Amino acid sequence: MHNSLNPNPNPMPAALLSVRPMSGRWGRLGMALHFVARFTPFADFRSTDLVATLDAQIQRGHCLFALDGERVVGYLGWALYDADVAERFARGGPAPANTLAHG
Repeated sequence: MHNSLNPNPNPMPAALLSVRPMSGRWGRLGMALHFVARFTPFADFRSTDLVATLDAQIQRGHCLFALDGERVVGYLGWALYDADVAERFARGGPAPANTLAHG
C-alpha cells in the first residue's frame, strides 16, 4: 500500500523483537563488541577499556540483547555500585573500577 503515511509500496513486515539474555561468555562478548563499537561514544573508547567493561558486565550477568530474529539490534549492559561510589562518578570523578560493581 502506498500513501503519504506509508511511502514504501512494498513495506517490510513488522519486526518481531525480543530482549533476552544470551548464553556463552565469548559469544556474548563478541556480539556486544561488534554491536556497540559501531556507535559513538563507544567507537571512541580505547579498545582495552571497552572490552574490559563489556566483559565485566557479561561475567556478572548484567546484560541483555535486543534481537530481530537472529540479528542483534541492541545491547543493554549495566553495573551496580554503592551510592557513594556512584555519586563521586556522577559528580565528575573517575570511573569506578569494574571490581567495585556488584548486584
